[in-house]
Amino acid sequence: MREYPIFLPYEGDHIAGIITVPDRDPEAVALLLQGVGAPRSHRYRVWTRIAHGLADIGIASVRMDYRGMGDSTGPVGLDWDTPPVELANAVATMALESLGLDRLGVVGNCLGARTALQVANLQSSCRTVACVLPGTYEAIMDGTRPAFHQRVTRRLIRGLSRARGGRRVEPNWRRREAGKPIPAVSRALRSSEILFLYFGPEEGFLRLTHQLEKATAQSEPRAHSYEMSLVPAEGYAGFQPLPAQEALVEHVIAWLARTLLDPDLEMTASDGATESPARPAFLKSS
Repeated sequence: MREYPIFLPYEGDHIAGIITVPDRDPEAVALLLQGVGAPRSHRYRVWTRIAHGLADIGIASVRMDYRGMGDSTGPVGLDWDTPPVELANAVATMALESLGLDRLGVVGNCLGARTALQVANLQSSCRTVACVLPGTYEAIMDGTRPAFHQRVTRRLIRGLSRARGGRRVEPNWRRREAGKPIPAVSRALRSSEILFLYFGPEEGFLRLTHQLEKATAQSEPRAHSYEMSLVPAEGYAGFQPLPAQEALVEHVIAWLARTLLDPDLEMTASDGATESPARPAFLKSS
């Protein structure tokens, strides 16, 4: 496994990131998008651990700092209505072109999940999306955001802005009638398989299930399917319980292995053993 730091020029700023590649030629690349305030390694370095696990099975990855965060330059300007889709798409395009690949997977947590679905609509190379939803499914819905989540995100953005000596940035919290999944879900299903990985109580998972079934039943014909998995955990704890972190790493690697790798290709694990990227038992089909 090898890792390369990058500084991608973007609209007068530079976006910092890390590209991780396996020792052999990679089969595909995964773009890893965290939520607001987390560094490119994500909390508890779960993105780093996923990147290393993907390299073990022949998948490259790229993780980045959003503009104005971590080692990236520029103003901080994140909110629900304008997620950093163009920025994430530029990083994905750079990774695909530099590695000479045409197969992309996108993983997003919280605001990153909202971003990931829209990147899938822009990238013809995107085959799969994994939406990580920590304790709430509103990240992929049109509607009012949870008050707790608004307060936490507002504090993060203000703090980052002050730390960089920039102007005060206010997230754009426009209230709308809640309840409709963003159109990006049905659009992404035209080209990509989608996993919804929900961390939280079962009642929230059941509401998400109902909303997705209702939305996809009324949407235009789609070429691909979505799957769902419930991981009982305290979503707003930021993946603090070790089992939650382990579940996140395991689930995402298994999903990308199944949806990005050639099904006839044998994967070589870190211990030298070979195995086929079979369907993980934990995934619940919808």
